[in-house]
Amino acid sequence: MKASIPTFTTALVATCALWAPALSDITQGITPELFARLDRLALLSMNVYTGALCAPPFGLTRAGFINETTYDIQGQVLRDDAAREAVVVFRGTASDKNFQVDVNITLAPFETAAANCPGCQVHGGFYLAWTAAREQVLGLVQGVLSAFPGYGVVITGHSLGGSMASLAATQFQPLFPNLTVYTYGEPRTGDAMYVQAVETNFLASSPLTTRYFRSTHEDDGVPNFPGVSDGYQSSTRNSFWQRDPVGANNTFICTSTSDFQTQRQCGEGRNGSGINQAHLTYFGHPLNVNGPCPP
Repeated sequence: MKASIPTFTTALVATCALWAPALSDITQGITPELFARLDRLALLSMNVYTGALCAPPFGLTRAGFINETTYDIQGQVLRDDAAREAVVVFRGTASDKNFQVDVNITLAPFETAAANCPGCQVHGGFYLAWTAAREQVLGLVQGVLSAFPGYGVVITGHSLGGSMASLAATQFQPLFPNLTVYTYGEPRTGDAMYVQAVETNFLASSPLTTRYFRSTHEDDGVPNFPGVSDGYQSSTRNSFWQRDPVGANNTFICTSTSDFQTQRQCGEGRNGSGINQAHLTYFGHPLNVNGPCPP
């Protein structure tokens, strides 16, 4: 997403509370296993910008490219045979077409075939873009699952790609019950009804049960856009807040007991706005467009 538009500076202005040990507030530290998982998906999300330049890391197999041309929604569908997963990775904003998607913040009704998001409204630009890419993404995922029955589905992305991942997961969840979402620097994607649906569908009302892992980094400003005053809320009230230096013990679980408690406590309460340095790096992996390629 681009930083030059004034609306990008819309942000919650809140104080960041000090760490407290109760899980109902902020819990410092996550397990090494969860950290490794967040780190792995962050590397995929930050390197998908290279497109065809780089082979998939970790020995993954590329099942196909996502190439939607009207709104320039790009990404890849990968196959992870070790984890037995189809992995959908959406690219974030990298073109003027993407930028036009970003700034169309009019809320739009979000329709799902299984009616698992009743009354939801989502970011209009994201919804139009996702609708244009949906059948292509679905076909690639179904291609993997038909050849490898029993594989789970993971959907991930950074920035705009995080919102694409959120919408894709919400629409696909009735089709693929074994589905997990990881987003990095995801903008606000929908309204309070959307948050409620996400938390219901992905058990995301608690970080102990969630299948929706929303990560923010330091004072990344993009998760503060669009504004709460425009009718938006973050896609879950809980998040994983990655601080520097990178490590499991420096990643915080931020658990909200009210709609905006997370924003006051964690990254969204640190007054970040727009595209800042924190948005361009996640879990130590910088946004990578031109290489070098990860191993």
